[in-house]
Amino acid sequence: MAQTNFKIDTEMVSDKSAVVVKVIGDIDAHTTKTLQASIGELFQAKNYRVVLDLSSVGYMSSAGASLLIVVQQEAQGNSGNLVLCGMKPAVKHVFELLGLTPLFKITADRKAALAAI
Repeated sequence: MAQTNFKIDTEMVSDKSAVVVKVIGDIDAHTTKTLQASIGELFQAKNYRVVLDLSSVGYMSSAGASLLIVVQQEAQGNSGNLVLCGMKPAVKHVFELLGLTPLFKITADRKAALAAI
């Protein structure tokens, strides 16, 4: 059953040729498919430079982390990039436990992420 408080907002940042995807709510087995579909639409439109704003995500399961690995591979395979920003300590802890922190560009906030994209 999908969470009713899960939301994804996307915003084009034309001067950076990037898309900021702000996720609101937990990323778990129930919401990962929604996030995957949203990012899939961006990729179909050839938008491979993605900033994923996680500042409103309180929890991310290993399913969500696995999805981000796939997203990063797809973006980089198409001369793009994925930058994560605004991770709360609980989400960062999941990345650390899974040994994923070195695999991603992770910044403190959206401004730094757009500079790193």
